Order: sequence, then C-alpha cells, then structure tokens
Amino acid sequence: MTESEFYKKYPTKDFELNRVHIKEGGFQDSIEEITYDVVDKHSDKVVARIKRTEVTNRGSESTIFWE
Repeated sequence: MTESEFYKKYPTKDFELNRVHIKEGGFQDSIEEITYDVVDKHSDKVVARIKRTEVTNRGSESTIFWE
C-alpha cells in the first residue's frame, strides 16, 4: 500500500507507530526496512504489525511502500 493509503487506514490522530526493527541494505540502491507495531491510542492495544520499505535509487526520488 502507498504512504497515503496507509495514513488513510491508520490516521495519526487514532494510531501511533512503535518501531520494532530496522534493516538496511543494498548495493547500488539503498533499501531500508522498518517494522512497526500499530497501536490504537484509545485502547493501547497493538492492532497490526506493518513493514515500511524505502528504496532510494541514486539520482531519483525514494519509493516508499507499506506491507
């Protein structure tokens, strides 16, 4: 899902992200994967675990997607 789809599904006023794990790699490209727990601010319960991947190619914009 895209960045805007993610924030539409989990708006920051109702949910917060708690970072669980970071993984970086890549040779020609920079790839950063961050795993988050999505926590409901009202009940303090984890409602999802989601991974954000950002791929940065030299000379172009970063691509970000959520799984």
